[in-house]
Amino acid sequence: MGPQVDDPAAAPLRYFLDRRPGHELTLPMRQAWTRFLMSLHVRNPDRVEQITGQGAEALREMLAKDPEEYKAVRKPDDPPTLVEWVERYAPALIENYGKNILPGIVAHQATGNEIIRMRWVVGSYATPDILTCDRPLYLSHGVNDPRCVIALPLSPCAILFASRDPSILDTLMRMERSALIRAINETVVAQAARYVYGAHDRALAFVERLLATVRKSDAE
Repeated sequence: MGPQVDDPAAAPLRYFLDRRPGHELTLPMRQAWTRFLMSLHVRNPDRVEQITGQGAEALREMLAKDPEEYKAVRKPDDPPTLVEWVERYAPALIENYGKNILPGIVAHQATGNEIIRMRWVVGSYATPDILTCDRPLYLSHGVNDPRCVIALPLSPCAILFASRDPSILDTLMRMERSALIRAINETVVAQAARYVYGAHDRALAFVERLLATVRKSDAE
């Protein structure tokens, strides 16, 4: 992820943090930032584990699809099925198959085209009250929906918003500062897997209270 995704995204991030408008980004910078946003959707341990498991299962199904072809070349000492042969002699192939899908997800052209055409704006605020977490990207409705909104905390004082609908972004930019930050923080904490990060500990009680509520709801 570093050389292919994170390093190229550093330049547009600096633009945003310098409060420069999104339309000033060059096409390569917009492409780099789009890849970075797409990577955030999959680069957490739970999602990687899920994709890895799904990929392994899909590969097993493919290997079992035409058993007659394997039987035609099978040696007497070989396992009964091609799946068992791969599990015995090339287990890494199954284990890593899902992980090999990840770059394709990050570079999925149709999804990237939808995001890169969005309008990107940054809300900048004086006080460092914005939280982030190990799953920081918020995406509503799906990228193909005209109502789609993407939100990503960039720093304790800045949030990136993206949407194809300018009226949605205008509404967000006109929201009262404390109400908007509280809404973003509630969303961030609610979707955190394990960790929430902030610039100070003033939000600690808020985070603990909300996490307890979320965990209780999940348990029920």
